[in-house]
Amino acid sequence: MRHSIKRRPRCRAINAKRFDEANAMLNNGSSYSNCSSAVGVAILELRKDAGI
Repeated sequence: MRHSIKRRPRCRAINAKRFDEANAMLNNGSSYSNCSSAVGVAILELRKDAGI
C-alpha cells in the first residue's frame, strides 16, 4: 500500500530541502523518535520472550 506524500511531512520537508525542519521532526523527543524507540523495545522484548 502506497501512501500519499501529503501524509508524510518529513518526506515533504526533505524534498523541499528544508533540512533543519526535517531534522527537528526526527530528533530525540519527537513523535517519530519516540515511536521508533518503542518499536525497538518491542522487538527486543519479543526476541527475549521467544528465546532468540
